[in-house]
Amino acid sequence: MKTFLRNIINLAGYDIKKLPSKNIESRYKTGKPLKIEFVGPSGIGKTTLYKELIKLRTKRDKWLSADEFIQHHTKLKNNHYISEPFAELLELKTKRVLLGKKDHSIFRKMGLLSYFYKILKKDLIFKRYNKDFKIIMDEGVVHNFTNEFIDLSKDKPEYFRMLIQDVAIVFFNSSEEFITYNSLKRAKEKG
Repeated sequence: MKTFLRNIINLAGYDIKKLPSKNIESRYKTGKPLKIEFVGPSGIGKTTLYKELIKLRTKRDKWLSADEFIQHHTKLKNNHYISEPFAELLELKTKRVLLGKKDHSIFRKMGLLSYFYKILKKDLIFKRYNKDFKIIMDEGVVHNFTNEFIDLSKDKPEYFRMLIQDVAIVFFNSSEEFITYNSLKRAKEKG
């Protein structure tokens, strides 16, 4: 039926386009900020579950994906100011990457740092601007900065508390065989 109506409208010289809802606040607002982050080993299924959740989401579900929140707040993406707790995490990660694995080239290390900076920047946007939404993400700052979070919890517990406020963590775990199987399967498919 939809195809039939679309064809008739197209014959009349019009096109149907689905526009993003400008009323994102009324549909997804929960009145309490919460970031739900998936954490666990590579190949365990975090991204697979995340994509399925997005695909199966109904109108009654009151949560946004990380990318939906960022897209809704595009004007905020250009703010490059990093607050102190985030700067501390970035400094710890930079030291770990640059002084870490000797077999990585400097180009590989710079690529990793660029990736980690993007993750950190996205999380900073959530912390700064999310006052009313529940956001779900498959890989975020807790997942990518685990060792740095541990260091921060010992050295600067007040920063650690600030960073994990309004954060829920879903930890994925499985057998070594399952994770190895999935990692090898992914490597074979994607190279």
